[in-house]
Amino acid sequence: MFPLLVLMPAVKALRINSGSMDTEGTPYHDQVQKQNDLKLLLVIGDSVDRYMVDDWCDHHRANDTYGFVQEVFGQKPDARFGRWSEWGRVSEDFQNLLKSSGVAGWQAWQSRICIVSDLGVAAAFVHNFKGVDTQGPWWQEPEYKELYNMSCTETSPPADCHDTQRWLRPAVGAITEYLKVKPEVTIIHSNRWDVVRMHEIQHVPQESFANGVIQAEWKQNATKYIEAIKEIVPGSKVIWRTTAVRSEKNSAPGASKLSPGELMEEEGVRYLNQAARELCKQGGIPVEEMEVDRLNGIEMGFRDLRHPKPEFLTEFMDDLMETHMGLQEKTLSKDFAIFSHTGPYSLDPITEIGGESPTNQIVNEMKARVARSDKTEGCSMLGLFCQPNERVPIFAKTDALGKWKKYQNERNHVEDRFKKSKKDGSVKMVLEHVTHSGGSMFCNLMAKNEKTIQPHKNCLASSTEASDWDDSRLVWQLGKTGDAMNLFLKTWNTTEPFNAVANEDLMPASPSFGNDIVYVTLLRDPYVRHMSHRDHTTQKSLCDRGNGRCIPEDNYATRHYCGEPCRDVPFGHLEQKHLDMALENLAHFSFVGPLDHGPCFEVLGNKFSWKVDGNVNHGTNKEHFKRVAATKHIKDLQQLLDEGNVETYRKFLAMHVYDEQLYNLGKEICRAQIS
Repeated sequence: MFPLLVLMPAVKALRINSGSMDTEGTPYHDQVQKQNDLKLLLVIGDSVDRYMVDDWCDHHRANDTYGFVQEVFGQKPDARFGRWSEWGRVSEDFQNLLKSSGVAGWQAWQSRICIVSDLGVAAAFVHNFKGVDTQGPWWQEPEYKELYNMSCTETSPPADCHDTQRWLRPAVGAITEYLKVKPEVTIIHSNRWDVVRMHEIQHVPQESFANGVIQAEWKQNATKYIEAIKEIVPGSKVIWRTTAVRSEKNSAPGASKLSPGELMEEEGVRYLNQAARELCKQGGIPVEEMEVDRLNGIEMGFRDLRHPKPEFLTEFMDDLMETHMGLQEKTLSKDFAIFSHTGPYSLDPITEIGGESPTNQIVNEMKARVARSDKTEGCSMLGLFCQPNERVPIFAKTDALGKWKKYQNERNHVEDRFKKSKKDGSVKMVLEHVTHSGGSMFCNLMAKNEKTIQPHKNCLASSTEASDWDDSRLVWQLGKTGDAMNLFLKTWNTTEPFNAVANEDLMPASPSFGNDIVYVTLLRDPYVRHMSHRDHTTQKSLCDRGNGRCIPEDNYATRHYCGEPCRDVPFGHLEQKHLDMALENLAHFSFVGPLDHGPCFEVLGNKFSWKVDGNVNHGTNKEHFKRVAATKHIKDLQQLLDEGNVETYRKFLAMHVYDEQLYNLGKEICRAQIS
C-alpha cells in the first residue's frame, strides 16, 4: 500500500473547488479547505498500491451522485507502467508542490490523491520503485531515467538517489501540505520489486531466496527502510503490508499457466513475506496480510500478471481504514451503514444497508464504463449533465438537507396540529406514492395507525366504496394545485371520517405546506424500483412516453415530486431546475423513508406514536425478497452490459441520475432524524 490519505468524517465536505486539469494534462487551480478533525492514512508502496487507490476511487466515483468524489494527479498520466484511473485530473497546485521538492525524478512518485469529501476520507499514493535498497541499480531504472529524468547512475548523483529520507520525504510533504493533514497511520510495503531486482539485476538465483543469508541481507535493508519511514512520519503508526502471491488458482482469467520462472518468483515473494513477518514481530510492527485466499468473502484473484483484481483491492483498502482508523464497519464502500441499531427494526445481514444487489453491481459497472468514455471531465457522476463552460459538479451546488432542516419549525407546527386533530380529521396525512416504491406496504402501515381511506385500494380515494378495484373510479390525483388539493380533502365525503389518504399521480403545483397537510413518502433505490416497474409492464422495453405498457425513459420519482409543473415536460428532458423543484418539495415532508432501510421507520413511532415493529420488519424483509426476485432479470441487464454500447448505458443511466439525488436525500434525512 502506498500513500493513502484518509480523512475521517466530520461529515463536512472536503471539496476540491474548480480548477485542476483534465486527463490530457491541461492545468487547473484548486483548493482544499483545511479541516482540523480529519484523519490521514498514508501508504507508500508499489504499483499494486497505485491500482488500489485508483480502484477504490473508481468504486466511490461510480456511486457518487453529488460530485464529491474526485481524484487528482500530480502529473500527466503515463500508462507505461499500467493504467491510471480515467476519472483523475491533474492538479496544478499539487503538481507545483511536487515540482518544487528539489527532487529531479519527482514524477517517478506517480503521486495521486482520491478525496471522498462527503465521507471526509481521502486516499493518496506515492510510488517507491527502489524498494528497501538504497544503492541500486534498480529494476526498470533505465525506463525511469528516460521518462522521469532519473540520474542516479551519474558520476555525482543527486543526494536523494541513495538516501531514503531525501527520496521520499518531499513526496510525503507535498501530500500533507496539499491536504493540511499529517498521517496518523502509515502503511509501507516492499517485496516483489526486491525479488525481481535481486534476480534480474544482481543475478541472485530465485531458488536462493530460501537461503538465510539472502533473507538476512534483505532484513537488514528493510530495518533501515522502516527507520527512515518513521523519521519521515514521526508520531504515525507504521504498518507493514505483505505481498499477494499468484498461483494457478488465482491467476487472471484466460492467463496461461505460470511458467517455471514465474513460479520461482512467487516462491521468492513468499520467502520475503515470511522474512517481513519475522522482522516486524521483532520490532513490534503490525502486519497486514495480502497473502490470503480471500478477504471478507471476496476471493483473491489477479487481473494481470502482478496486480490483484479491483474488488479485492477495494475491500482491502476499506479493511485497512476500518481496522486502523476507527471507522465503523462498511461506512466507506458500503453506503449508509452509519448507525448501529439494536432495536426491533434492525435489518438482517442480507438486507443490511451495506448490501449491494446484483442489479446495482451491474449498474455500477455501466457507470464506470460511461465515465471512462466520457470526454467531459468533472461534471456529474456520469458526465451527463454539465453547466456550460464549467467543470463544477452541478449536484454539489444543492444543499437539499439544509433546505429540509430549514423547514423544521414548519413541520413541527403541522405535525402537532395533526396529532391534536385525529378525532375530527381536520388535518390530513397525504402519502405521496411513487409507483413501485413500497406504497402498498406503507398504506397498510398507515391504515393500522390512522383513519385511512380504503387500504384495499392502496389508500386511494374512490367514487365508490365497493371492494372491487376499478381504475376509472379511483382518484389518482387529489388536485392539480395546492388549493385544489386542500378543497378536495375538506369536502370529500366518506362513510367514515378519515385523516390519511394517498396521492399516486403527480404532486400539485404550489402545494400547501405547514397548514392542514402532513406529507409523507417512501423512496426506493431507483434501479431496484425500475426492475419492479418492469415486472408490471406488458412490454419490457424502454420508451419515450409512459403508456402503461413500457417503462418511460425518465427520472420517474423526480417527475412525481416536481409535480404538475413537470407534467408537460417530454420524457427524458427533465433538467436541473426540475430536480431542484422536487428537492424543494421534499424538504417540507415530515417523513421521507428509504424503503429498504428499516430503522428509518422508527421516526414514525417517535413523531406520531405509530406501532411499526411487525409491519416494518415485514416490509424490509419483503424488500429483500423483491431484490432477490429481481435477479431473474439480471440476465437482461447483464446482456445489456455485455453488448458494450456506451450510448445505451448512458440512456439507461440518465433515466435515474436525478432519482439517485432524491434517494440519497432520503437517506440523509433518515440519518438526521435517527442520530
